[in-house]
Amino acid sequence: MADVLYASGEVLEAVVTSELDEERGARIIAYVVLTDGGDAQQLAAFCARELPRYMQPSRIEVRAALPRTTSGKHDAAAAAYPDRDGAATPAPGPGGAVGGDAAGAAQEGDVQAGVSTATAQSDVGHLR
Repeated sequence: MADVLYASGEVLEAVVTSELDEERGARIIAYVVLTDGGDAQQLAAFCARELPRYMQPSRIEVRAALPRTTSGKHDAAAAAYPDRDGAATPAPGPGGAVGGDAAGAAQEGDVQAGVSTATAQSDVGHLR
């Protein structure tokens, strides 16, 4: 999965994890740092084209940086809980491009398309 994110050319760093959804089971979540000029909507569209539906991330969250362990590896558990300066908020994305959850194009502030960017104004726990 991470290989596909990197192959898009939009991603500098990526961590892929899952979260439990009581209605749908495990959902794939991708935390990414975009390249200069990288675009979350293009990344979502790339994933929709290149991955079977069951492997597509339900949510892509864009961060300024990804947490690392003391050994320098990405810390997947910590990626879900950014500090207050890196909390995630929704960004516009193509409807249904990631996981097919949305109908129509998402508007700023709408998380249905599953694409998020990092800002200091929201808390990850309030995204879904």
